[in-house]
Amino acid sequence: VKLYAATSAKDTDWTAKLVDVHPNGFAQNIQDGIVRARYRENAGGPAKPIAPGEVLEYTIDLWSSSNTFLSGHRIRVEISSSNFPRFDRNLNTGEEPATGIRMEIARQTVHHSDKYPSHIVLPVIPRVAGGRSAAERWRGPIHTEGWPASRMHSRHDCRCRATTAELSSVVRRPCLKL
Repeated sequence: VKLYAATSAKDTDWTAKLVDVHPNGFAQNIQDGIVRARYRENAGGPAKPIAPGEVLEYTIDLWSSSNTFLSGHRIRVEISSSNFPRFDRNLNTGEEPATGIRMEIARQTVHHSDKYPSHIVLPVIPRVAGGRSAAERWRGPIHTEGWPASRMHSRHDCRCRATTAELSSVVRRPCLKL
């Protein structure tokens, strides 16, 4: 997810969630991710403070996943500033979460315009011979030489009859545990 956003706080989190909404209204979470504003440019590097009110670009990695959105289903993207308890809270003060004691309410603004094109990129698996995509042929586990069996199953049951070549051209790492 590419997000252009501003906050009134000295630091904040931005979260994104990809959701498959079924025709009956059931919302199935597919994948989610988070970025802490002060680490937006380098998750493992030094903190880079933000200026309250400044519109910045954030990249929220939703990691690898696969889902077939069936006919009648809707794709929903949820943007928030928290996904607790899945991810640790952010005090919005810039203090360290483990030692900080003060909290601030943050006013968040998500921008979506020609100047600030917030968007999500969803790759599409192409159809193969027979008119079905590799994802639609989801039937039995793949065993890729060199990958340990413990890493070959996602949090969903891995049931794909697609060849490793079909999947690797799209996913690159078939059926990894998330």
